[in-house]
Amino acid sequence: MNSLSGFVHDPHRISIFCIGYIISYYLVSIFSIKAAKSKSKTSWWRKNGPLDIFTSITWLGFAVLLIWSLGTLAFSASLTLSDLIQYYFFFIFLFAFCYGILDWHFQGMLEGVQRESWTALLQHILISIQTQTTIGYTKGKPKSLLVDFIACLQALLGIFLITIAIARAVNQLH
Repeated sequence: MNSLSGFVHDPHRISIFCIGYIISYYLVSIFSIKAAKSKSKTSWWRKNGPLDIFTSITWLGFAVLLIWSLGTLAFSASLTLSDLIQYYFFFIFLFAFCYGILDWHFQGMLEGVQRESWTALLQHILISIQTQTTIGYTKGKPKSLLVDFIACLQALLGIFLITIAIARAVNQLH
């Protein structure tokens, strides 16, 4: 357990892991979208099949772990302003993944999102950006209580991160 604790509290390792996570998520999504379009009932990688459910739980688990770790690290005095800016963008992608995984398995949790396409992945990112920046939603938006709760959590984390970054910048000027 100490090694996991050391990992989630190391800003450099977490940043590298986040970048790898983001890239690999989109690579795996190629197969998921292709499998969903094939409509094969015998494929291991079919939508809501055993492999799809296993990978979704794994992706969601890592996203939650990274969000928790980044949120914890954001309050650390050792982080630089560039770390905080980087974390701000990581939050956008990590929450987009959460929206995407929930929308993939439980259609109807998001409103105005195309299904099973690259467009849907982009719409999840847009929903995440609109939530975190608090600019409001355009086409896609939360439709269920669970996704609304996640969106509120993301908006609060985004505001806290901006507040911490501004405080650090002001302290560096003095």
